[in-house]
Order: sequence, then structure tokens, then C-alpha cells
Amino acid sequence: MIGRDYRGARVWAVTHTVPPMNWWMVVKIDESEVMGPLRRDAQVTFLGALAMISIAGATILFLWQRQIHHYLERQIKTEIRQKALESHLSYLTRHTNDIILLLDDGLRIVETNERAVEAYGYDRGTLLSMTIRDLRAPAERNKVAAQYSESKLAAGTIFETVHARKDGSAFPVESSAHRIQFEGGNYVQDIVRDISERKRAEEEIRSQREFLEKVIDMSAFAMWIADAQGTVQRVNRALCDAIRLAPEQIVGRYNVLQDANLEKQGVMPQVRAVFARLDPARFTIPWQAADAGDVDFQGARDMHIDVSMFPIAAPDGKLAHVVCQWIDITAQKQAAKELELAYGRLRQFIDANIVGVVIAAPDGRIIESNDYYLNLIGYSRNEFEGGEVNWRRITPPEWLAADERAVRELRESGRCAPYEKEYLRPDGTRVPVLLADALLPGPEEQLAAFVLDLSEQKRAQAALRESEARYRRTLDNMLEGCQIIDFAWRYLYVNGAVARHGRQAKENLLGRTMMEVYPGIENSAM
Repeated sequence: MIGRDYRGARVWAVTHTVPPMNWWMVVKIDESEVMGPLRRDAQVTFLGALAMISIAGATILFLWQRQIHHYLERQIKTEIRQKALESHLSYLTRHTNDIILLLDDGLRIVETNERAVEAYGYDRGTLLSMTIRDLRAPAERNKVAAQYSESKLAAGTIFETVHARKDGSAFPVESSAHRIQFEGGNYVQDIVRDISERKRAEEEIRSQREFLEKVIDMSAFAMWIADAQGTVQRVNRALCDAIRLAPEQIVGRYNVLQDANLEKQGVMPQVRAVFARLDPARFTIPWQAADAGDVDFQGARDMHIDVSMFPIAAPDGKLAHVVCQWIDITAQKQAAKELELAYGRLRQFIDANIVGVVIAAPDGRIIESNDYYLNLIGYSRNEFEGGEVNWRRITPPEWLAADERAVRELRESGRCAPYEKEYLRPDGTRVPVLLADALLPGPEEQLAAFVLDLSEQKRAQAALRESEARYRRTLDNMLEGCQIIDFAWRYLYVNGAVARHGRQAKENLLGRTMMEVYPGIENSAM
């Protein structure tokens, strides 16, 4: 127990009875003796704790102040960046080429940029009193509710429509709208882009594509367009007409890289080079429908074709398409074959040397000749090929006028009458000939002539004339009268004896009938 003793000092005491006596033992100690050390320890502990708390508090305060400093520094930097960003965004908003509209839940315009003022022609105040529907062209206003539905705005939506300016003119736009949260409110941000230029470009591309399609379809050349793997994606009318098949029988089915015709004719390497190296190709082949690959071209006709193939590259330089156009040259091939046959026959006739054949120019150059002609004029083939033969130089001067007349007639009418002339051989002898000339077609003026040697004929004519002269001299010197008359009794020949017997001059008899010279003779006994 605790109390005060006789001294009045506070003491701590313990009492206990002493049996068997009725005594009490009291043990006491001054409270100061008990509490003094405890108080000293408590004071030391308190002061130590207080010191620790003070140090901890100072440390915490230091760290807190430092953290606050860093926080404020970051906050200031963030605010500076935020203000710079806001300034940048404000600049972009004001000067961007797109129209920016901020709409409330009723699709009323609550904020916009300068581009909107320029685009629509309204002042800013008027725009802020309008709805998005007011900016639409009349025919597009009934689409607003569907295009700005909540489900579309939540995910963001992009669509094309038509807006109208203050003056009533319309222009196409692309609108990108989505829902945003701003200062505790729900808004719709609508970025509107004028796509007039794009639409004009698209229209021009569409028009050019239509024009190209018409050009392809109306081309006289058969044409197909294949993908990078060789499968045909487009054909024109001329191709379908040429092979007598419908487009659906070719498109998506025919692959040029599987056409056996190209392998058989040895042109497949050129075709593969078009696809692999983007090299154009040109070749002529006979094409047979049965060898066209794994395609049933039953009903298509076989033909000769002159083919041109060229690649179309994509922007990245890789192959996009291959265009092939070809011409059916079956008729030309047949005509060439027939022409070759006809030329062969003509060549055979010329080389048979039955008559001289020569092709020459009016200036005297001889372009082609057969051996008959060269033998006729006395020149060898080597001399001809060496350019030593010129028909003007081997023509005697007195015969050049006949040649000039023939050339003039050829130029005027394309033909001339056969005529005779002479050639002068290198040995000085002359050879008489008969020429039949023709003017050959073509850009160069060339003459073709058939030349016949008249030497034998001329010799025969001379012999005949000599024989006739001898016969005439024999008749003229006969003592008996000799006369030749035709069936009309006209005198064709009389000798001197007939003239003397009839007392007529020869000139009076020739060309006249007996009845004219001797009237009444028809009634006489003679």
C-alpha cells in the first residue's frame, strides 16, 4: 500500500501478522527511493525517444519537402507541356485543312474552327447556332439520324455525304465522327474533309477506265489481260469473235503459261521472260485450240497469229498484269503462201529462158534479168551483178526515141504497145528485139519488159524478101503474060507481057478489076 509515514513522506509499505502473537510487521520504503531510478530511466528514455522522433520528423519533413518540390517541378513541366500541346492543337485546329465540329447530344454545333467558316461561308456566330443537319444538302438530311446513331458514334464512324454552303452550292465530304468526354460532358467530335478534288480525281479515273475499256473492247486487235500467274482476267470482243468463244469460256480458265502451242513453237521462254523479267515479247505462231492447255476450247478455230505481249508493273515494281494483243494473220499467211507459189511459178518461167525478162529503171539501171536477156545482149551474169549493164548505154542512139516514147506511155497509162528496137553488143554487132513493157506498182518507178530476139525472124524476112525479089524478076522477064488476080477479079500483079498484050500500063491495071479496065469483058467468051 501507498501512504504517508510519520514524517509525512510518501512511502510504499507492506504489513503482515506475526503468529502466534497479535503483532503486525510493517515494512516500508520511501517512494522516492523506488521511483527515482525509474524516473531517471523514463526521462532518459523520453529524451531519447523525443530525440529520435525529432530526427525522424526532420527527416520526414526533408523528404516530404523534397517530394513536394519534385512533384511541383513535374507538375509545372507537365503544365508547360500541356499548354504547349494545347497551343499546338489550337494552332492545328485553326489552320488544319479539315473542318472540325464539336457537337452536343442534340448534334448542335458548340465549337468549330476557322476552316469551317471558310468552307461554309457562314460567320462563326451563325455556325454556333446551327445543327449538323443544317449543313447537309437537302437530299442528305434524312440520313443524319442513322449516321450519327449512338452505336456508331461509340465505335467511331466514317462515312461520305454532301454538305451545302451558305450560297446553296453543294460539295462532297468525308465525315469522321466519334463520341468524346470533355470537361464532364458528352460530345461528338466530327472531322469533316472536303473531298471535291478526290471525287473529281475518282471521276476522271472512272472516265479514263471507261474510255480504256471501250478502247480495249472496240479494238480491232484481239486482246486479253492476265494476272501475274498467267490466268486471263479480261478479254475483248475481237478476241471472242476471232476464236468463236464467249468470255466466260476464257476468263479465269485459260492460262498462257500452260498453252502447249507456245512450247511447240519454241516461244515459251519469251513468254516466261515477260512474267519473270518484265521483258516485252513479239512472235508469230500457228495456234491450235486443241493445244491451249487444260481448257476445253471446243468450237474455237485454229489460226496463225502475230502476238505482242507486254507487262504492267505495280507501283512497287512487281508484276501486276500482262497484256497480250494479237492479229489473226491466217488470211495473210494463206495469201503469202499463194503468192510464194505464184512467184515460184513465175520464177520457173523466167528461169526457163523462153523469152528475155528484165526489170529496169527509166534511168537505164537493170535491177533483175534472166540469162536469156543477158545472152541476147552479150553480157555475163558477173558483169550484170557488177553493175556494168545499162540498157540506155547499149541502145543505139536512133532507137532511144522509141524507148522514151514507151516510157512516156507507161507513165501516162501504165502500159504501152509492143515495139521493136535494137541492142548493141560489146562486140559491135546489133541484135533486133521486140519489147513489151509494163510499169510495176510500188514507190520506186520500175519497168518490167519481155524481150524477144528477132534475129531469126529478121533473117527469115530478109530471105523471104530476096526470094520474092528473085521470083518477081523471073516473072517480069517472061515472054508469056503472067497475072495474079483475086476473087473479085482485081489485078494484084501483072508482068510486062500482060501490059503489052492489053495495051495498058502496069499502073493502070494494078488495083483495078478486069471489068473496070475492059468494060463488057464479062459478057465476052473470055
